Amino acid sequence: SDQQVEHVKRYAQHENQDSVLYEAMIKQSEVRDLCQNPLTLTLLCLLQTEDAQTSSTRTGLYDSIHKVIKKRASQRSDLYSTVHDIESHLLLPLYKLAFDAYQKDEFVLRAVDFARLSCQPDQMCLVGYLSKEVVISRLEEDVRYSFNHKTFLEYLTAKHIALMGSSERQKWLRSLNYA
Repeated sequence: SDQQVEHVKRYAQHENQDSVLYEAMIKQSEVRDLCQNPLTLTLLCLLQTEDAQTSSTRTGLYDSIHKVIKKRASQRSDLYSTVHDIESHLLLPLYKLAFDAYQKDEFVLRAVDFARLSCQPDQMCLVGYLSKEVVISRLEEDVRYSFNHKTFLEYLTAKHIALMGSSERQKWLRSLNYA
């Protein structure tokens, strides 16, 4: 559609790229459904920029983006220089935080949520899934960390569920109340 073309042209301009590559992507039948959503269209453009493998499924798209995010985080971090370090020290705890937040139907984390972790919230923000927001009121300053998009919260929650042991997952499933 015209809106998709306009979207990828703006993306290309932001990246100082020619939009032809992105416009051609929109016409590919295997990703046409994913191009309907502005977030997934932007993620597809990012994968094109990174020369990363694209997928025709939403899960595959998020898996590919997750790999790019981990790679970029390891390049930015002074403490965790490998993708494995990022995964074990920052992402595994973040998966659990996302799971806990999702369970409580919350999309914002506070310092207390990070208290039991070995890493600092600002380190987790370097990965790219969280944004830090300082809220100042007349009484006090409050720091909040929010997921950049609800879809990322859901993806990270699913990563945690996939990594649960089978008995832990069964216990969790039994605890769910279905209407």
